[in-house]
Amino acid sequence: MLRGRYAPEMENTGKLIALGKTTEELASIDSLRGSIGWGAGSWFLGAMVADGGVVLASLDDEREPVAMGGASNCGSFGFVCNMVVRPEMKRRGLGRTVFEGLMSWHREQSMATVQLEATEEGKPLYEQYGFSTRWESVSGSM
Repeated sequence: MLRGRYAPEMENTGKLIALGKTTEELASIDSLRGSIGWGAGSWFLGAMVADGGVVLASLDDEREPVAMGGASNCGSFGFVCNMVVRPEMKRRGLGRTVFEGLMSWHREQSMATVQLEATEEGKPLYEQYGFSTRWESVSGSM
């Protein structure tokens, strides 16, 4: 789990759209997650959006999401989740654009502290914004 405070001078230079309200948008979320080997996630991201959270995405020329991330408020702190970039679209700044959009959303919600769970691949991006490891998350099967 990474935790950090973010600088208000971050700028979002890309065009992002909010996803997660229609059946088609939820299917596109699952498709993007599938492109990196993750299972369906629309079941909880749709509920997160319905509860006031947001899923922001960058679209390709066919209006399909190629990068996305989600955000919600958890009481006194914000949470970022599901940062995904389609493999063939990596190293183009799309993840950074989505992340900055999510941080802007948190600022608009008056959140000064944000937490997230990071993959090893994603940690360097978040560390550039002052996030640091607080603890390691574990999971198990029942």
